Amino acid sequence: MASIYDIARKTGYSIATISRYINGSGYVSEKAAKIIAKAIEEEDYNPNLNARSLVTKKSRTIGVILNGLNNPTTGALLPGIEAAAKEYGYTVIYYNSDENPEQEQVAIRSLLHRQVDGAAIIPTTSEAGNYRLLMDSLPVVSMIRTVRSPAMPSVLVRDYEASYGLAEALLKNGHRRIGFIQGLMRVSTGQDRWRGIVDAMKAYGLEPDPELVIEGFYNGDDSYLAAKRILESGKQVTAIMGGNHITGVGMLKAVNEKRLRIPEDISLVTFDGLNGSYMENFVDFNISSYFYPTREIAEKATGMLIEMVEGRDPFAGYSDRMVFVESSFIDRHTIKKLDN
Repeated sequence: MASIYDIARKTGYSIATISRYINGSGYVSEKAAKIIAKAIEEEDYNPNLNARSLVTKKSRTIGVILNGLNNPTTGALLPGIEAAAKEYGYTVIYYNSDENPEQEQVAIRSLLHRQVDGAAIIPTTSEAGNYRLLMDSLPVVSMIRTVRSPAMPSVLVRDYEASYGLAEALLKNGHRRIGFIQGLMRVSTGQDRWRGIVDAMKAYGLEPDPELVIEGFYNGDDSYLAAKRILESGKQVTAIMGGNHITGVGMLKAVNEKRLRIPEDISLVTFDGLNGSYMENFVDFNISSYFYPTREIAEKATGMLIEMVEGRDPFAGYSDRMVFVESSFIDRHTIKKLDN
C-alpha cells in the first residue's frame, strides 16, 4: 500500500504540502493540486483507509456535500436529512460545493479528514473519477443526481422519463416551435433530461432547433437571460421548457417583463423542486411541472447511507444501485392547445 512518502517522492512536493492537499487545511496551488491528485490516483494511495485501519469506534457522524446554499432545493433537503439522521442517532456535518468541482474536492478532503462514517452528496459531475477517493474510503450515497462507471449508489427520480413526459405534453398539444433552457450538462440530471427531450421530439419527427436551445446552468439569472433570448429570437416560439424550478423562476421573470399571458401567449413547463422548501409559501410558481419529491429523496438517501455504514447493503438487488422515488406531473394549466 502506497504511503504519503511515496506521493512526496513522485511529485517532488513536501509532506506538508501533500498533507494540506489531503486534509483541505491550507493553501495549495492549482498546479500542485493537479499533480498531487494524479499521483494519488496512479499510486492508489488512500490516506483515509490508512488512518481508519487504526480506528475501530464509529463517530456516528455523516458528512453531506450540498450543491449550493442559495438553492431552494437545499431548504427542502435538510428536513429529510435531519429526520433520518435523528431516527438512527447520527449527527450531520454539512459542506457546500456551490456547483464547483474544485470546491467539491476541497470538501471531500475535509470530510475525510474529519473521519465521518459515511457521506451523502449531490455531485457536481457524472464522472466517477472525481469521487474515486471518496468511494474507496467510505460508504457513499448520491442524492438527486448519479455518478456512472462505476455507479455510485443513488436515490433519484427518473429524469429521462419525466423530461420526455414534459416535452410530450407540449408536442401533443400542437407545439412545434419550442425553446429549451438546459441545466448543467456535466451532471446526470442535465444529461438525462436532455435525452428525454430529444427522444420525445424524434417521436414526432422533429429535432430541437439549436438556436432555441440555451444552457441556463440551473440558476435564475442565466435562465432569465436564456428565456429572454428565446422570446426575442424572432422564431415565433409558442412554448418554453425549463430544466428545473429555478429556471422556471427565470422564465416567469422574462415572460412577465414582456407582458405575455400564460398560456394564451406562451406556454411554460419545467421541473418543480419548490415543494417542501422555504420558498414554497412565498413564490407563486404557477408553471405546469413534474413534482420533484426532494424531501423524500433526502430522507431515503440518508437512511440507506446509514444502513450501509452499519454493515447492510440496502442497494442490493437494485439495477445499477439506483433507487427511484416516484414523481408526478402537476398540471397548473400553463399549456395552450394549439389548432394546427
